Amino acid sequence: VYTPFSRNFQGVDPPLPAPEALPSGPEEGEIPRESPDIPLPEPGEGAAWEKLLSFLEDKLPRYPQERDRLDGEGGSRLSPYFTLGVLSPRQAAWEALRRGGEGARKWVSELLWRDFSYHLLYHFPWMRERALDARYEALPWQEDEELFLAWYLGKTGVPLVDAAMRELHATGFLANRARMAVAQFAVKYLLLPWQKAEARFKDLLLDGDTPQNLQGWQWAGGLGVDAAPYFRVFNLVEQGRRHDPEGAWLRRWAPEYPSYEPKEPVVDLGEARRRYLELAQRLVRG
Repeated sequence: VYTPFSRNFQGVDPPLPAPEALPSGPEEGEIPRESPDIPLPEPGEGAAWEKLLSFLEDKLPRYPQERDRLDGEGGSRLSPYFTLGVLSPRQAAWEALRRGGEGARKWVSELLWRDFSYHLLYHFPWMRERALDARYEALPWQEDEELFLAWYLGKTGVPLVDAAMRELHATGFLANRARMAVAQFAVKYLLLPWQKAEARFKDLLLDGDTPQNLQGWQWAGGLGVDAAPYFRVFNLVEQGRRHDPEGAWLRRWAPEYPSYEPKEPVVDLGEARRRYLELAQRLVRG
């Protein structure tokens, strides 16, 4: 459970100075150049630091209010640099806490989820293949390739899900709120095999990281991570309205939808929600 884990956090020590030189390693040869099919972040530690400082100065104070924006503009967008080791999360946390305020506290508490994810996978390595709460393995998962592709390609008739998956394919990035929504839709509404969906989703991410993606999917899917109850099921219409109130993000990525109301969805959202809740409740009660 995240809360007792996070209570062990006692702050961050000041960063050590960079070494004057690094020991030489074996020559790895030339790295082949490939043309990416998505826009890439500016490479290098200097670019990462510039982005960090810009976030701390311009967005950190309002982070608690804006972090759930579906367009991701309330967050730092530093995750690719963290994943690739270009920027140290400890240094980033140190810089945020030096500035203080509720924004810094909230952002660092979110960084701690990264550590919590590694903690979970270290102690429960089998969560790569199985739900952390084994009871949910008995859900009637749907091996339906047509349904899977509708979700994966953003052709479900559910505006929030379609916009999110299309943005992910086009950019390799997705805001945290959108990640939770598409994962929960796949697991709870469609009952798609979560292992397959999680793996394919991670492969699209610029910041794809196995521990964090597994934790995120098992949390959003109510599969046993943290205290997330099985009966927490997002209303995908209200999520869109609340976190993209002007509809700008929706218009950019799924312009055929005039609002967040579903349009010929692959499943009836109300019926799918009831089906899942009945099945999960039966498993929980034994």
